[in-house]
Amino acid sequence: MAEEFGECTPPSGMTSEEFVEAAYRVVEELWRDEDNPTYQAASRLFADGLSRHDVIHRLAGTPAPTVGSSVIRGR
Repeated sequence: MAEEFGECTPPSGMTSEEFVEAAYRVVEELWRDEDNPTYQAASRLFADGLSRHDVIHRLAGTPAPTVGSSVIRGR
């Protein structure tokens, strides 16, 4: 993760280290199962045309998705 996200500009309020850790957590959540909110949000973002890197970047830069989150809100 550090190789891919360590050089990225972290979102406001996060250090580079925090952002890399958040990206790692997102990837871990994506591997768990297809029923978790992170996987569902990632699937929608990917379907919208975002690259793998951009999907992880977006999810790592936001709070953990919840039902009320704009990250996973239906279109």
